[in-house]
Amino acid sequence: MKKGIIVVLVLICSLCMVPPAFAEVSFKNDIDILDSSVSLTVLDEYCGSDAETLREELDKDISGFVEADEVETFRNSFLENKSFQFQGYLEVDGNSTSFKISSVDLQMKGAEGVIDDSPLYVTTKVIYEVDTLLSTGDHTIWVIGHPLIEDVKVSLPEGVTVQSCDGIENASWTTEDGRPVIRGSSGVRSFIVEDRPTFEYAMFLEFSKEPFYREPFFIPLLLLLELILALLGLYIIKMNKIK
Repeated sequence: MKKGIIVVLVLICSLCMVPPAFAEVSFKNDIDILDSSVSLTVLDEYCGSDAETLREELDKDISGFVEADEVETFRNSFLENKSFQFQGYLEVDGNSTSFKISSVDLQMKGAEGVIDDSPLYVTTKVIYEVDTLLSTGDHTIWVIGHPLIEDVKVSLPEGVTVQSCDGIENASWTTEDGRPVIRGSSGVRSFIVEDRPTFEYAMFLEFSKEPFYREPFFIPLLLLLELILALLGLYIIKMNKIK
């Protein structure tokens, strides 16, 4: 597990934005945990001076106007040179379960036009393929956090039970389409490493789903089926004697 306080996101690194404590930027994370994949969607909203600085970064010909091809050039460069950093955004089962990035996409909204401080939105979607079923058994998911992530949504596989959700502040629980959903904001997670307290901006989920044969109703159901089969057998024997 990573140590220390993690306060870095890829876009901030690549664009050399101002420190988060003074930034006019906020983030939203949508984490969709499925049977054999994890989808991470990050929505960045830049306002004020941060939006203006980002547009200046995009305006490579220094014309004072961001063209569509300049946005596309940045997008292609980012996907080619920066997307590998998302490999460190996720851990599954303490990395004892292997996974790989199957796709990364980045889209910008409101970037084109004159350089000003109007809102600008960047959406990054990363899909991780996992080599085990997350909808059964015991699992943990670790996802990088950030102090400016104001809205976190985590959707889990149907039927799982969540044991803990460390690192999510003001967590609330709902069910959508039969799936457990956790909402909140990014917080500080604390844990012990070598008898010393350690802190980090990260989310750590523990969840599980027992196999069918371990469900409390399985044995009574099995006994009921055996009784039905026994009664059916007796009925068949009786009918044969009558004939």
